[in-house]
Amino acid sequence: MATTKIITEVTDLNAAGSTNGLKMPTGTAYSGTPTAGMVRNDTTGSSQSSSSTMQHYNGTEWKNFVNKNPYTSIAKWVACTGSGLAYTTDLTAATGWTSVSSQPFSTRGEGPPLWNGIAWVAPGRGGNSMAYSSDGVTWTGLNTGGGGAGANIGWNGTYWLLTADNGAYYTSDATGATGWTAVTNSLNGLTAANANNIIWDGTQWVVAGNKLWYVVGSSPNGTRVSIPVSASDWAQLAWQGPTGNFIIGTRDGTPMRGYYMTAGDGTGLTASSGSLAGVQSGCIATSTGAGLSSTNNNYWYSSDGASYTTGSTFTGSGISANYNGTITVTTAPSSDSIKIITGENINQNLPALSSTSTGLGVSLRSIASDRDYYRFV
Repeated sequence: MATTKIITEVTDLNAAGSTNGLKMPTGTAYSGTPTAGMVRNDTTGSSQSSSSTMQHYNGTEWKNFVNKNPYTSIAKWVACTGSGLAYTTDLTAATGWTSVSSQPFSTRGEGPPLWNGIAWVAPGRGGNSMAYSSDGVTWTGLNTGGGGAGANIGWNGTYWLLTADNGAYYTSDATGATGWTAVTNSLNGLTAANANNIIWDGTQWVVAGNKLWYVVGSSPNGTRVSIPVSASDWAQLAWQGPTGNFIIGTRDGTPMRGYYMTAGDGTGLTASSGSLAGVQSGCIATSTGAGLSSTNNNYWYSSDGASYTTGSTFTGSGISANYNGTITVTTAPSSDSIKIITGENINQNLPALSSTSTGLGVSLRSIASDRDYYRFV
């Protein structure tokens, strides 16, 4: 049996202040015959004013590793409001809420907004259908498609997908600033009035509107497939993440109906139980809970969407929630207040929890953090 020896220099890679471990070479660049996968330090090159350039050999030529500053969002939470957009730099979401100084929407934000690690994109109504920002503070409006009314936004690591009054649009520009193109797979039949969430689950797009669909593959322009929920009007959608369920509320009658499914392609689609009432208006989820709200301000909660318990009356007919890895923040659109929950347990009577005023003086329609857990993977 062969014996593998490990030298001292690689047995203590994480020691504080240690110079042991894997190091890039110093001195002049390697000039021998390279093979694919080799890495070298080229002291004759420069990247972003550095004194040398790390390079890798791709089998044909040496290619530079380019130094880039990491993207960071100044805003830690962004809300779509009844007059546009607002943000706070406070991770706890409890203080510092400020309306965007130059609003990109003349009517209201829709939402929720979304941070993809490079840029924020938010849908809205009035003059522009969406807006983008590199920091969550300064925003630029864009009237994608000329409709002036956006509904929801999604991101899957390659594409943004926007639903708007006059159709659906997508772009591969991670900043959201350019390249928006109309979707042609019948998702463009959606309108802002009935497009009620977009989720990328790592395999397919799942889109709720006047029906429920998934789109095959990573491109929003892939094949659209209907999921047979019995909704004649529209559905709303939320996701518990890779280990949980898709939560669905439909507005196909009074009382409203709840459903859940175990995968984005409709697998395990099952009707929920519980005494639901009124007309569906809100749908939220984290990995440990789910909630539905109605236009008569009622609220129901569940651990997984299978069975609901009746809660108290909510101020506001709709609801939005977002978990940032530490806290969950919920909103209701008739109020400028939020509810802040330690952890992500929304399997409880949220209306009974104490509220925190943002001081914005305008209703909050939706909310998202720059550490969003369950909008995309």
